[in-house]
Amino acid sequence: MNDQHFYFPYPGGKILELNRISSLMPNGIQRVIEPFAGGGAFVFSQNKQAWLNDNHPEIANLYRNLGRVFADETNIMIDEIEHWKSKDAKIALGLINSKPLDDIDRASKFYIKRHLAYRALFTPTAPIDLRRSVRKVNWTDNLDNLWKRAQTTELDAFELLEGLETKDEDFIFLDPPYTVGWRGYSKGYDFGPNHQKRLASWFRETKSKAMIIMIAI
Repeated sequence: MNDQHFYFPYPGGKILELNRISSLMPNGIQRVIEPFAGGGAFVFSQNKQAWLNDNHPEIANLYRNLGRVFADETNIMIDEIEHWKSKDAKIALGLINSKPLDDIDRASKFYIKRHLAYRALFTPTAPIDLRRSVRKVNWTDNLDNLWKRAQTTELDAFELLEGLETKDEDFIFLDPPYTVGWRGYSKGYDFGPNHQKRLASWFRETKSKAMIIMIAI
């Protein structure tokens, strides 16, 4: 993945499938809409106008503050944690787990924890592995412009989808969370089998250009 892209480790993320997904996207697309933004790998791999929606409060907070996060403090915090990881694990963990000072600090710590938590899990009991490294972000002008043009919301995905009016140049990318209870991946979401059926029904009926990612369990 090119450093000019933004993403963070996320359970079920699609980093390795980006080329395949992009090859299936229709021509002429100018805006990508992600109702389940998650780790953001796909939308940030596209140099297009974006709509990032996620009803997980920590993800939504990160995207709302993304430019300020990487302009201000996250990479500095990463350097400090990397410094202490090999010298004093207690200090490193204290930096990671300390109470956030504000929404930017909260977003920075969430981003860092996703790199260090076992399998990037969101559960409070997911162990932190200090042997892992945290990916610093090269906050380029292109990335800054993409983020500034992006619309970021914290809506229920169905609230967004069922009220959405798309244009011909819009593309909806759907990578829904796994059902609640499966490996704890869906913490923060009330998204179970009935929601999966509701999403499938919407997908069958929509006239919008859309792609849905399915996973076999």
